[in-house]
Amino acid sequence: MRQKPTGTSGVLKADLNRSSIPASGTFDLSTILDITNEAGNPITSEYEFDSYTVGTNSTQASKLVIKPTASGTMDKTITIKMKDMPAAYDYAGQNAFDLEDFGQYMYPPAAHRLNTMSYAQLAGDIRGNAAEWNSVDMEISVNIGAAQAMEQEYYYAVVAGNAPEPTVDDILTTVRNNSPVIGSPIISFGTGKIKQAADTSVILERKANGSEDADTRNVFKTGQKVYLFTKDKYGNIIWAIEKRDPIDLNAPRYVIITR
Repeated sequence: MRQKPTGTSGVLKADLNRSSIPASGTFDLSTILDITNEAGNPITSEYEFDSYTVGTNSTQASKLVIKPTASGTMDKTITIKMKDMPAAYDYAGQNAFDLEDFGQYMYPPAAHRLNTMSYAQLAGDIRGNAAEWNSVDMEISVNIGAAQAMEQEYYYAVVAGNAPEPTVDDILTTVRNNSPVIGSPIISFGTGKIKQAADTSVILERKANGSEDADTRNVFKTGQKVYLFTKDKYGNIIWAIEKRDPIDLNAPRYVIITR
């Protein structure tokens, strides 16, 4: 959402106000916005403030960025209305909103929409036999193409070889609650942050989630499937696919654990 100037002066005048929106931190969107769904029901509480950039003078746009409070499909229609109040505007009386820029979707650039996994294999103390090997430890070779500047986190889940694909909500809820969702196929799970460029080409060293029973040893097993995706600060999710040469965008969204 961008405020567009209606005047022509490039000089910041002392008698023009600044909005009460902070550059970062927290801000109550309901004080300046009304957001409704397709049925016309209010859903402002389902979105939160991300950042605000003030135009450096009265001819440059200011930009307000908001994001959903929870993950979900973007296949939806929402209506955003700005409340007509001084607290919402920079340079009151000089700026208006250009509807062509209103509600721009913050989506990753085309060059940053591909994550891949090369393999997942057991590590450490490997036990079992040719029918099925197992270990508490596993390594996953991951190549993160998602834009690092958009503050990426990764989430992964392990399921049985014949289990259905877990949903995004299954994985996110399982990680947040530190316990698999009832009815979910997830066996083991985890998350981490991508903090620097080197973190985009990594071997993730994972341990199976511990058991509450002292006599039970939770393990990864050959034949299980590993799913992984990244989530940026705007909620965009990009699944990792199996790495192939050449790249095949229709490759499976998992790799199978091997020895």
